[in-house]
Amino acid sequence: MTTADPDTDYQVYIESLPFDALLSIEKDIDQSRFPDRHRLVADLIEKHRKDGTIQYSQTYLDNLRYPWGVRFIRSINAFILFAAIASLLLKALSGNIRINLETVLNLTSGLALSALVVYGLFREKPWVVIMVLLSSYMGLLRVFVGSFGNHGPSLERIIHSGMGAAFAIFYAFQIVVFSKKATRAFYKDKGTTLLNE
Repeated sequence: MTTADPDTDYQVYIESLPFDALLSIEKDIDQSRFPDRHRLVADLIEKHRKDGTIQYSQTYLDNLRYPWGVRFIRSINAFILFAAIASLLLKALSGNIRINLETVLNLTSGLALSALVVYGLFREKPWVVIMVLLSSYMGLLRVFVGSFGNHGPSLERIIHSGMGAAFAIFYAFQIVVFSKKATRAFYKDKGTTLLNE
């Protein structure tokens, strides 16, 4: 009975990897412990460069395509929208929500704005830049104003303040990312609005 050569298996494995993964392995591998494997990876990288057979993974290409921070902001906004809808449904099903006109208007407008921002981010609409910036400034203002009116019990106040701080950091991060020229260029923001798109 013959056993497979671990280095042969490793070579087969690395030959199936995209170029960006090879670069990552070459950087992270411990040369003193795995000199043969490091040489295999380095040789394969050199071969790809000479033959012109460099292929990158889709994730790597997506990361190059999107400006810094945009993919993270898209994911967080989608999660917030999903969490808000799930929370609303749970409260409605448990009967812990008081339905009146003000509540309906607040919830509807908030969810509609979130849904519009998420749609614009994922569909890469030009108007989403101004939407994200406006909603972020409004969010910062709400957090700032809300911090003055919080006089509940100690634990509730701590939780409320912590959530407010987390949202404030996220809103500020969105403002930084969507104020960058690279982000505005990616979304082709030239003063386009919802009305004249």
